[in-house]
Amino acid sequence: MKIKVTKEVLEIIKSAILQEIKARDFYRAVYAQLQDRGASLKLDVMAETEEEHRRILTNWYKELTGKEPSPPEEEQEGRIKIE
Repeated sequence: MKIKVTKEVLEIIKSAILQEIKARDFYRAVYAQLQDRGASLKLDVMAETEEEHRRILTNWYKELTGKEPSPPEEEQEGRIKIE
């Protein structure tokens, strides 16, 4: 199935990239606060899975456009903080 590359499709991919970044950063923040090694390891695996999803989506965007996706506004401002 071929996808017609429109501005909307590219925005959806960029939005998905941002969601993967948020999930990855959330898991990393929680991971850093846990003392339970087993739970920490699971969260580390989950963070790495989200990072792999981000890489896949970024590569897909590059294949479609020939360019790197511009960093989402939230990413430009810095990492997401979990308190």
